[in-house]
Amino acid sequence: MVAYPLIFGELTSESYTDASAADPRIDALRAKIYCVEDKRFSVDYHDLEKRSIGNALLVELNDGTVLDEVEVEYPVGHKRRREEGTPLLMAKFRRHISHHS
Repeated sequence: MVAYPLIFGELTSESYTDASAADPRIDALRAKIYCVEDKRFSVDYHDLEKRSIGNALLVELNDGTVLDEVEVEYPVGHKRRREEGTPLLMAKFRRHISHHS
C-alpha cells in the first residue's frame, strides 16, 4: 500500500489486481521500504474525541536526499473531512458503476 502509489501516483481498486502485483518494480521498491510507528498517531487514533487515523511519509533517496515529509492527520473519508470526501466518493461510485451499465 506504499510502494504502488509511490510508483504510479495513486492507489485504486486496479492497484490490487494480479497484474499490478506482478509488476517487479513493486517488490523491488517494497524491499527498500520500512515502516516506523509514530506513537502520536496511535494515541490520536485511540482518543475517542479525535480518532484521527493520521499517517505520514518520509522518503530518503539513494543519494541521501530527504524529501519533505507528508503528513495527513485526517484522510479523505474521515468524518471531519466529509464535506470534502463526499464528492470524491460519489465520483468513485459513478466510475465503478459505469462498467455495469
